[in-house]
Amino acid sequence: GSFFIFFDSLIFFRVFMMLWNPIKNDKHAILKVIYFFFFFQLASTFRFLPLFYKNLGCDEAQIGVLMGILPAISLISIPIFSAIADFTNNKIVLLFTLFLSTILFPLNYFASFSSEDFKKYIILIILRISYSIFNAPVSSLLNALTINRLGSDRSLYGKQRTWGAIGWGFCYALLGIVVDTAGIEIIFAFALISGVLVLLFIALVSENNQTSLIELTELDDNNNNN
Repeated sequence: GSFFIFFDSLIFFRVFMMLWNPIKNDKHAILKVIYFFFFFQLASTFRFLPLFYKNLGCDEAQIGVLMGILPAISLISIPIFSAIADFTNNKIVLLFTLFLSTILFPLNYFASFSSEDFKKYIILIILRISYSIFNAPVSSLLNALTINRLGSDRSLYGKQRTWGAIGWGFCYALLGIVVDTAGIEIIFAFALISGVLVLLFIALVSENNQTSLIELTELDDNNNNN
């Protein structure tokens, strides 16, 4: 099993390097890498987490409740953290929320050690709520950071975001094989590693004048109307 995981990871690395070589001299390459690994992490959590819940014995109704927590929490969490970012520093708030959500997600694994189904479900709900509070605003904060970093090259925002779609697809292709080989718990290792990589790359990004989340929303609306 470990041989196939190593082999799959090697293929993943080589394909990533093939994609990286054409853009490595791009002054915005770091943004593309951030989106790649950020969406890789998101795919590992959203696509495979319901399967983990099912393996723990959760029924469809319980899984639906657990997966519905994030959209519900986002209605409150995003405006709060967006306001905090506007009045403080977007990058710091982004690093803070991403760090906590990256740490909280793998803690779901330890719920499997509980022998009582009800206690296990309550633990999962608490972890899901805690994770959702900090994960929900990350995407908006990352978009704001990207716009700030691009500066006068804001029109290139879509090209940076495209690498998120590539990362999402890579995760589906790679983790689907790895999960079959190593078990569903491997998603926590992949989410943790990719999350740490995103944190490291974001820390290296220098910002221009900070763009508020309100301005970013207006920019997105203008792009959608054009």
